[in-house]
Amino acid sequence: MRPIVKGNCPKDSHGRALVFTDYRNARGELVKRLGQYCSYCEMKMGASLAVEHIQPICPEGVSSDIRERKESWDNFLLACTNCNSIKGNNDVLLDEHHL
Repeated sequence: MRPIVKGNCPKDSHGRALVFTDYRNARGELVKRLGQYCSYCEMKMGASLAVEHIQPICPEGVSSDIRERKESWDNFLLACTNCNSIKGNNDVLLDEHHL
């Protein structure tokens, strides 16, 4: 995994942090900052990149989505279909990556 520096949450025209109630809406901002690359395998991709949650929104043993994980800019990356599928619902060990 390449070092990822996506910066702080993007802001609207009034300087307020954007709220991503639908995480997929963060894709454009992520592409602007990270390029069209999978954050895991580093393959340059086009339209098939998806917004991926670093920490799962509904981890094993939890009965419903954790809203803070689902909507948090800090929990978003871009991933290709293959890497997103392989990662699945597993936690990413943040100490092992350059985020």
